[in-house]
Amino acid sequence: MKKAQSLYEFIISFVVFLIIAILLFRTMIDLGPKSSETFEINTGCMQAYEVLEYSTSFKGSNSKLGLVDSMGVLNYSKWENISTGDYISLKESKNIDFPFRLEYSVKELPMNKTDIEPSDKPNETSTSAYLMRTATGIKFYAGTPKSPAKLSMILKTSNATSAIGSASNPCTYGELESGDNVSKTDGRIIINFDLTAGDLDCFEIVITNPGDYLYIDFVKFTDPLGKRAYPIYLSNKTKIIDEYGSLSENENECQKEKYVILNADNEKLVTKMRSSSWKWENKC
Repeated sequence: MKKAQSLYEFIISFVVFLIIAILLFRTMIDLGPKSSETFEINTGCMQAYEVLEYSTSFKGSNSKLGLVDSMGVLNYSKWENISTGDYISLKESKNIDFPFRLEYSVKELPMNKTDIEPSDKPNETSTSAYLMRTATGIKFYAGTPKSPAKLSMILKTSNATSAIGSASNPCTYGELESGDNVSKTDGRIIINFDLTAGDLDCFEIVITNPGDYLYIDFVKFTDPLGKRAYPIYLSNKTKIIDEYGSLSENENECQKEKYVILNADNEKLVTKMRSSSWKWENKC
């Protein structure tokens, strides 16, 4: 009787042990990929933070280190030469050895200035767009000589009581066509263009009491697949958006953001800088 009871207790204990072992094994399997994913995200975030802090921190008298001056103002000429300069090396003798991308986007455009219309027409030179401030509001050109492109932009005035007129076309060159849309809602101007080869789109909007600033809430100007970014300029050739670095399809890419002042052609513009980084993928 005692032997049967001992055998029964042994079987029960073994079954319980087996269940616990299986549960522990499954837990380890579940945690493995998540731990690896968390490590990749943390690594990317540390790298993104390092790039952003280094590139937007003043580095003393050596003008080649960092992109800002002692007042925290981003130097546009340094940015324009970022691909040939030594502005974002972690140390004077060591370049960044991990993947990253650095971007900026102008967020506030002062409305106390009237821009001169550029002589270049985007459909004749290269795929690009121009946002110009006029005495009565804004004027916008976008064009492409050869390749199709898609443009989306959301603008908003700083004055809640400003009156936004409908888009008109007093432009000497360019017109809105099927697939191009300019609308206004809740104090916002929403622009969506589908550009085809040789296309030049243009419109003007009268804004009464626009306030001190025109806010750029969203902007994207790329090829139809979103792989290649195209520039949007002010009339002085200052880019509203720009990027430098690698492109990534890594889902664990991490981003860090910081607001700075962009000094371009003696005009100081509130700008958001973003750095992105990710862990190198082992292709072997």
